[in-house]
This record gives sequence, structure tokens and C-alpha cells, in this order.
Amino acid sequence: MTWQEIRAIVLERSLATLALVLRVFMTEEGKFSPRLVSGLNLQSKRASQRQPTNELDLNKMPRSESLDITVSVRKANDQVHVVEIGGEIDVYTSPKVKDALGELIDGGSYYLVINLEKVRYIDSTGLGVLIGGLKRVREHGGSVNLVCVSPQIRKIFDITGLVKIFGIFPDEQSAVSALA
Repeated sequence: MTWQEIRAIVLERSLATLALVLRVFMTEEGKFSPRLVSGLNLQSKRASQRQPTNELDLNKMPRSESLDITVSVRKANDQVHVVEIGGEIDVYTSPKVKDALGELIDGGSYYLVINLEKVRYIDSTGLGVLIGGLKRVREHGGSVNLVCVSPQIRKIFDITGLVKIFGIFPDEQSAVSALA
């Protein structure tokens, strides 16, 4: 295994862990949830005096409606399809995105614009789905361009270096034109 492969695995796991922590302890406004924090014992104690706590089972936690995602597909022209995504792309919702991309690629669509304008959040699982889609279309000589206007989402692509492999555009028209 190369150093780059190890680094990619560590980065992906770190992003997934950070996403999980943020999802559990942060509100949509980016603040710590008072309801969750009030249940934590934040008093300073020696480690030997601490009471054991039960493990947090995320599967038993209720999922809020904010975790849902919308995925719609339309033709931009004879060659290019636009996949418009809204909501959050995470471990729970990324299979829906993967299925939509897979159906397009299996149907012979190899020039895709993925519009992320309405995406509020993306984790490493979501990034993996986008990379997987790009790899599949490139096998057929195709390409994927992204529409990304959110500074927070754009920063994720900058930090991970994915700006080097995806065409990232400020609007759908320029992303489609670049594929023509």
C-alpha cells in the first residue's frame, strides 16, 4: 500500500468521524445543541472518579427530516444530463445519489453536470460517490462537472484536492457549456 493510499484512507475516516461528531452535537445553525450538551456531565473530575457511561448507539437515534435529500435528473442537451441534488449528502443519503448516477451511466450518459447549489452538507461518503461516478464516466471517455456556489462545500473540494479532478463551475450554464 502506498503512502498516498494510506493518507486517503486516513483522511476519509477522519472526515467521516468529524461528520458524525458534528451531526450528533451540532445544530443546523452550527452551534452546540443545548439539549444534547445539557445531558453531558461537563464538570471536571479525575478519570478514576468518572462514572462509566453507556455507548451512544446512533442507530437508535431518531433521524430528523433534515437528513433527507432530493435528486432530480434532466437533459440539458443531446449529450449532457444535469443531476440536481438538494439537502445533505452523507452516509444515509449517498446511496440515493449513487443510484441516480449509476442509472444514468448504465443508460449510456457519460457527460454529467452535478448541481450542488442546494446541497447544505457533504461528507466523505458523498465525496466517494462523486469520485466513483467520475471514474465510471471516464472509463467511457466522459466527464463530470460540478456546480458549486457554497463557500463551505467548495472548501471541502479545495482541502481534499478534488478541485484538480472535477471541473467546478459557479453556474449550471457554464458547466454544461464546458462539456459541449
